Amino acid sequence: MKIFKRLTALVLALTLVLGMTTITASAASDNLAIGSVTLTAPTSGNSAAAELKTVTVGGVTRYTYNAKLPSETATSDLKKLKVVLTGVNSDAAVSIDSQTSATGSTTRTFNNVDVSASSATISVTYGGKTRAYELTATVDATELTVEIGIRTINAFNYGTQFQAAANVIAVPSNDKTQYIQLQLSAGSTVMDALKLLASDNDIQLTGADNNYISHIARYGLSLGEFTCGGMSGWMYTVIPQGGEEFLPMYGAAQYYLEGGEKINWQYTCNYGADIGFGF
Repeated sequence: MKIFKRLTALVLALTLVLGMTTITASAASDNLAIGSVTLTAPTSGNSAAAELKTVTVGGVTRYTYNAKLPSETATSDLKKLKVVLTGVNSDAAVSIDSQTSATGSTTRTFNNVDVSASSATISVTYGGKTRAYELTATVDATELTVEIGIRTINAFNYGTQFQAAANVIAVPSNDKTQYIQLQLSAGSTVMDALKLLASDNDIQLTGADNNYISHIARYGLSLGEFTCGGMSGWMYTVIPQGGEEFLPMYGAAQYYLEGGEKINWQYTCNYGADIGFGF
């Protein structure tokens, strides 16, 4: 599985669920822009155009492309997709993970792109500047199954005055071997999973509609950003099916689920160091 650069995640460390704006790929016109991204499954030949979403935090914009392939697409094809980029600067250097492409064309083609465990990274470099686009894909199906939990052990350990809130907000518990199973429609995100968990368990979310989780409350008790000091707040991590836990580099409303994931919404008191993803 791809190893993510933790340093670049600093601006998302507490709230990896910030506001995002959906734009058409043709709206961008700078030298690092991509006109369109199309994914094709090699077994069935099914294709889908990827949608571009952006999120800006502290003046830093992050870019994510997601494609939803037809339901008859084999999930094994997510390991070997054909990806075609159009509308790129012909002089720009373009790569997807370790694959590179020759300059001189506004269309670039890549084969055997693997997005099965998490995402692939498209990099466009021109004039000494580089822009990264995270590429994800899902298979359109009737529904998918994931597991999710809310963990508050760090707030519990931070002080006795926070233990009551930590106890009631932890769902199903602070034991990371225990989860609640959810059924979601295809194309759902980590944010959708959290909203469903909240609605089923009398949990109130502050900021979910703005894709920024600042507080989670239950039974009148709340934990939020800065509740347990200036480096505290909510983060999420994902364990893909058959993979290892990691900290995604984009917001919860931009992480599209494939099914089989384990999702942990975790309260940190120290910029993620206390959940194993410090900076």
